[in-house]
Amino acid sequence: AMLGNYSPPPPADASNTSVADRTKGGDKQVVEDVRNSRAARSAPPPLLPLDAAATKYEERLNAWWNTLASLAGIEDVAELGTGVLAASTTVAEERSEAMCRCVDRIVEEENGGDDGPDGGKADEGDDGSRDDFEPGIKLPTDLQYRVDCLSLRANVALESISPSSSTEADAAAAASLELWSEAMSLIPSERFFLHSSSSSYTLLGAADALHRRGRLGLALSSVRLAMFVPGTIGTPYAHYLTGLIKLELGDEDGATTELGRALYLLDGEEGNLFDRMHGVYYNSDDKNKAEREMIRKAVELARKGMAMLMEEEARHFSSS
Repeated sequence: AMLGNYSPPPPADASNTSVADRTKGGDKQVVEDVRNSRAARSAPPPLLPLDAAATKYEERLNAWWNTLASLAGIEDVAELGTGVLAASTTVAEERSEAMCRCVDRIVEEENGGDDGPDGGKADEGDDGSRDDFEPGIKLPTDLQYRVDCLSLRANVALESISPSSSTEADAAAAASLELWSEAMSLIPSERFFLHSSSSSYTLLGAADALHRRGRLGLALSSVRLAMFVPGTIGTPYAHYLTGLIKLELGDEDGATTELGRALYLLDGEEGNLFDRMHGVYYNSDDKNKAEREMIRKAVELARKGMAMLMEEEARHFSSS
């Protein structure tokens, strides 16, 4: 299905180096514009409180869900999940598969029948990832520039207000969500997944903001939709964030699968997964007992999930 090694952004930190590292395509002008913008570096007070910002984002997210469902010939997407998804059902799995086939078909048509960029077929690795696969159609230059700037500002907004209080943290998340919503409004919704770099970047960035403030249902809906976007599956951060959300929702089996896959894709480098991916956010000294326990559990499940994947891989090679 839709696999790739495109890397949507890890959660931002406020350093200039990290901002530069998160810029898609290495657009130095975008980085400079954001660095030099007082509004971007010190997040402005949100125009909407968090509840209103989340509602506004959810409306755009549901529009993308409905677009994809309509293209796949599905009339009702409720069981696929524009909110918290229930445990997998046969109907949900069938509809999910229909949406995957729909995206694959449209992407193949756009690529003239080839899977890879520029008419070349990407090489698929044992873990399902693809080498040198950069899916997606860039937006027109002016729109791409605006989406990139909004994405950077959304990341900086989330980090620029120290979450020393719930009020400040909510303000940071609200400001970030407003910017992600604005970015989504610039991406053509009728086939948003064709602009996969921008779409995946936006969905995962918004999911990060929502997850940090405990809006787990909406965060899960975001990452699930992102998984239909070509190139998201096989990206360590996407599986990592999905695993954390599922863990906090009490779905330990789902969390084990996703966290294990993330660790596997990083060759078992736990430092890369738990330090680099979320840095200070997950490792600062001021984390409370519950948060530290969540981190410990995530590490435990990631190790367990990776071991399961390696056992499965060993069985595959022994039988082939």
